[in-house]
Amino acid sequence: MLLASRRLSLMKLMMSESVANHNLESARIYINLLFDELIVYYQNAKEERQRLSARYNPDEEFTLLEEIELLTGDIRGYASQVKISGKLRNEEEAASKLQKMRVFDVSTIEKWYFESGEDFWHLKLYLKMLDYLRCLLIEYSHFK
Repeated sequence: MLLASRRLSLMKLMMSESVANHNLESARIYINLLFDELIVYYQNAKEERQRLSARYNPDEEFTLLEEIELLTGDIRGYASQVKISGKLRNEEEAASKLQKMRVFDVSTIEKWYFESGEDFWHLKLYLKMLDYLRCLLIEYSHFK
């Protein structure tokens, strides 16, 4: 009876590890797909980005477009680590930084996003998906 109980515990452990590995691989694949989709979203927003580049407020440290580019570089940089190596370097540090990179915590982006109405549809979609990728990367960093 004790042996059967140990076998059952061992089987449960092996199954949970198998599920965890499957979930990790599924998450990696999904991050890679979203990473590739974001390239298309970014290209589709080209005309809107050009219109934004014409706007400049000398009171701001960074323009709206520069803020978007900074987030893009950081978040896509972490996603490329997952795409290339299947993991994030310095996972805890990466997760902490990603937690602080909320797209809509950037006041310039938040103000523009909600005040621009129905305009800039492609760029807004890009930002939502970029923030979603950020969330997926945080979740991915917690898989073990």
